[in-house]
Amino acid sequence: MLPRRLRLTSDREIRETINSKTFYTRTPLFSLSASPNNGAFSRLAVVTSRKVGPAVVRNRLRRLFKSAFLRISDNIGKNIDIVLFPRSTALPYKAQKLAEDLEKSLMKALHVNQ
Repeated sequence: MLPRRLRLTSDREIRETINSKTFYTRTPLFSLSASPNNGAFSRLAVVTSRKVGPAVVRNRLRRLFKSAFLRISDNIGKNIDIVLFPRSTALPYKAQKLAEDLEKSLMKALHVNQ
């Protein structure tokens, strides 16, 4: 489980991050919306649609992406809010592969916004 300081906790924060679209990308495994924050940490919210599958599948995807985020959170280097929308195509992958793809997308976001 992600520590509270690393999570976007309110609907308002999540909506603001999605609507700001400072950075938005789509990959075969997920869609991602990110924006800078003024806090001391990068924060994550994983939003899964019922279209992805039943609750067991959605919860597994959330756990996988949260684990992937924890693996790369030290490498990000900037304080950004991230809202992640997993796709069902991510199910067969391990957290390591998801972490690599997530890190690539975030590094691209950081370089675009500099």
